[in-house]
Amino acid sequence: MADTHRISRLGAVNAYLVAEDDGLTLIDTMLPRSAGKLLAAAEARGAPIVRIALTHAHGDHIGSLDELSGRLPDAEVIKQHKSGLLGLLHAHRLSLSNMSRLAQWHVQRHGAAAANAQGMGT
Repeated sequence: MADTHRISRLGAVNAYLVAEDDGLTLIDTMLPRSAGKLLAAAEARGAPIVRIALTHAHGDHIGSLDELSGRLPDAEVIKQHKSGLLGLLHAHRLSLSNMSRLAQWHVQRHGAAAANAQGMGT
């Protein structure tokens, strides 16, 4: 079930839904008032969001966390792991295939230097 889906807002703010055996992992929550769009994307994939992984605490990454937490009270919230995004994903059992896809998205969007800074070296 290796599937990663990008959700974008304003063409520059992104979140990702990663299909896992038990549902979807949402990577970042975008800007405030993005919860409806994120929930609609999950619904379109026919699976619940079971965890929310936050890469870091900038407003364009955590902006809809409060609303999503209220609407998804059982979802696990995971904060950045000390070894970067790759460490966070590995620590929470996302498959190597899904980590690779997410790393590719990250490199395409932010460049290799940003990927290296997040522990996702190419």
